[in-house]
Amino acid sequence: YGIPDDAFVLLTLGRLHHVKRPDIAINTLAAVRSHNLKAHLILAGPDSEGLAPALVAQARELQVDSYVHFTGLLEGDDVVQVLVDADLLLMPSEVVENFGRSAAEAMAAGLPVIVSTGIAIGAWAEKAGAGLQVACSDEAFAQAVITLLGMPDELPEMGRRGTEIAQREFAGDAVAQKMLAHYQSIIHTGAPLGPG
Repeated sequence: YGIPDDAFVLLTLGRLHHVKRPDIAINTLAAVRSHNLKAHLILAGPDSEGLAPALVAQARELQVDSYVHFTGLLEGDDVVQVLVDADLLLMPSEVVENFGRSAAEAMAAGLPVIVSTGIAIGAWAEKAGAGLQVACSDEAFAQAVITLLGMPDELPEMGRRGTEIAQREFAGDAVAQKMLAHYQSIIHTGAPLGPG
């Protein structure tokens, strides 16, 4: 995509859908660039609602269209590569989501995340110091991104903490052990284990 090596790469990973608020990501990019921070935005995912023309128009109006890149659906190694190449994952969503798989994948890849408050994994990321959970608004996302990009030396450490928590809490073996403990509790007590 012709992104310079010294530019920050912001990433959204998932289908382009109005509830996923890709418009917030574009407004965030414009705010970041207005603070003289070199940044590009990758919108990686299928355009399930035909939003791309409106998003391109939005980016053009904000004069950031040459810094916004649409990949379409990515699979396999291409997903891994975009996670490795990015500096921050942005995951605004105006609806409550049950988990936030893209954020979990980003954390596993060592990528700090900024997610909206309706995404459950955001609480894990923030508690671990692997990202931020903010309101689903232009202002909140812009401020969070500008803050984190203002301390670039911290990003690798945030990514490392994200990888640790993803391995400890969300890897297949960890999830299987937790499920087994819940099933054993149900067999012996009639109820699953409590939270924590």
